[in-house]
Amino acid sequence: SPSLLKRFPDAQEDPNYMVKLSEEDVISALGLLWQPVNDCFKFAIKDWSSPPCMTKRTLLSDVNGIYDPIGLIVPVLIKGKIFIQQLWSCKLGWDDMLSADLQSKWSAFYLSLRSLQSLSIPRCIICKSSKDIQIHGFCDASQEAFGACIYLRSVESNGSVTVKLFTAKSRVAPLHPTTIPRLELCGALLLAELFHEVKEELKLLNINFNPSTTYLWTDSTIVLGWIKSQSIFQVYVSNRLARILDVTTPNQWFHVPSLENPADLISRGVSAAAILHSCLWWHGPSWLKDAQDKWPITCTPASDSLPELRQVKLILATTRQDNILFERYSKWTPLVRNTSWLLRFIHNCRCSRNKTLVPRSGFLSVTELESAQVVWYRYAQLQFFDELSALQKRQPVARSSKIKSLNPCLDADGVMRVCGRLARAPISDKIKYPIILPSQHRLTRMIFEYEHIRLLHVGPQALFANIQTRFWPLRGRDIARATVRNCKTCFKVRPRFSAPLMAPLPKERVTIERPFNRTGVDFCGPVLIKSGIRRVTAIKCYIAVFVCFVTRAVHLELVTDLTADAFIAALSRFMSRRGMCSHVYSDNATNFVGAHKVLTQYFALSSKNQRVVDVMANQGIQWHFIPPSAPHFGGLWEAAVKSAKHLMLKTSKGALLNAEEMNTLLCKIEAILNSRPMTSLSDDP
Repeated sequence: SPSLLKRFPDAQEDPNYMVKLSEEDVISALGLLWQPVNDCFKFAIKDWSSPPCMTKRTLLSDVNGIYDPIGLIVPVLIKGKIFIQQLWSCKLGWDDMLSADLQSKWSAFYLSLRSLQSLSIPRCIICKSSKDIQIHGFCDASQEAFGACIYLRSVESNGSVTVKLFTAKSRVAPLHPTTIPRLELCGALLLAELFHEVKEELKLLNINFNPSTTYLWTDSTIVLGWIKSQSIFQVYVSNRLARILDVTTPNQWFHVPSLENPADLISRGVSAAAILHSCLWWHGPSWLKDAQDKWPITCTPASDSLPELRQVKLILATTRQDNILFERYSKWTPLVRNTSWLLRFIHNCRCSRNKTLVPRSGFLSVTELESAQVVWYRYAQLQFFDELSALQKRQPVARSSKIKSLNPCLDADGVMRVCGRLARAPISDKIKYPIILPSQHRLTRMIFEYEHIRLLHVGPQALFANIQTRFWPLRGRDIARATVRNCKTCFKVRPRFSAPLMAPLPKERVTIERPFNRTGVDFCGPVLIKSGIRRVTAIKCYIAVFVCFVTRAVHLELVTDLTADAFIAALSRFMSRRGMCSHVYSDNATNFVGAHKVLTQYFALSSKNQRVVDVMANQGIQWHFIPPSAPHFGGLWEAAVKSAKHLMLKTSKGALLNAEEMNTLLCKIEAILNSRPMTSLSDDP
């Protein structure tokens, strides 16, 4: 710029003008100090004095004040990061003052960093006449930290070898306890990611190197075995191995002894004074300058001895090949008869070789049919019962067996039967020792269907009882019910009638009104009560049931007789407590037959009925009667009568109560009915 050229007047006359710099002149770039004369990097460590209030916030500021973008002094700075991480274990806040012991440790650490001021790092790491460039990366881990560093090994044309540190990175180990092999794997992952960045950087700098000459070193044989193994490991290891193998290959990884691993300095941390003259850190292990045949020999452990191996569980779906002959039949009789013909054919073929056997001909005999049945009994048991093979080897049945309680045994034909407690009973052996049948085999269903048809489509109970005379099917009741339920003939004979749809509720039931403004009334009884305390003469009384059309609330009144005056008095008591009604509904009582049809004397269309209607009309109450012989029109009060009777009969238990006790009982029943839930209760809180 013109302003810059004015500071150098001679540069305007001489195009080859050179600026002379002294050794004291430095240039700050990316937090580093660069001496152009020596072409070296230096670190500027600010003067530090212990602050009056040393907190976790000030410590973090001190560590971040030393900028090391390349990672040249990470073995020194990692000790400060480890110290800060330990403060989290002490549960200190950001502005809580540190204890005197922690302050003295931090002061000693930071004051030791002054030794880095004398550190001078050459910027040039590759020879100008190098003919071969190799990348060597190292990684290591400990319980406190893990890290990785990369060196460039350049071979000049005269054969001399130069090895210099290129970059490094470090990470503090997590506070959660982790095994060393897993931390070593994290260090290997950090090295793989760092190698990928270096490779891309060298491409931008047009530095040619052969990827096959890349060597990544670790001192963990377990990590080396994980990388080179083809086994399947736990999720933690598998995820990190996948990321490592995305940017590297197993052939690039080698083993290095721990004492010759420069990354070990990162994982342990070293002092600033020790790193100044550490040839292992700045130039890597000494054998890198030797020929390749003098490098360490890599040893890889066997795959089966590696930790974190995941047990592979293989599930194979296999198709069970059932008997072809069995699959061709769906009914028991054709299966048995055709099997009998097949067995006869086999028997007659053997007769040509064995002259002692007599050929069979004519109709199938009972013995041949039973032999065919035995074949299929054994076939079904062999497919579903492992106990059959154990009994054939004369071994006891396992305790965990589902048929252990049946005490299974084998008969002369090799069929498994139940050995119960009827051994001495004077009955047939087929009944004493029934054949065990599996519940899920198709043969069992075929036998049930055959017996169901043979017994003229009997019900499940009779079917199961008949089956048990010869067989012991597991879950036999369920199979019997399923057989009857799936029978088409039984279904057609006993069709299920569809329930009629309920009619819509009348307008009076769904219109919001004052309780008992529209009321239904009915009588129930008679009930017997005592006429006095000492006298035990029983007199008949009745219960008037009033039901609200809207809220379904119930009101009960004790009525001494069925006269109009008694009912009007009960209605007056009801309205005095519940309020005046505008509409009252009742039946004609033609369906009542109890109590010598005394109820019909009250609600029949007679002069008494007309008298009640006239009295109610004078008070502004309109009376409604349901149609004759239609009790379903009064289902509302019929349900209330049923509920009231249900509670009263269970409570009184036939005892004679006086009028006072009966009124008390009716009040309790009324309170219970009016507190009942109208809908089903939900389980959702």
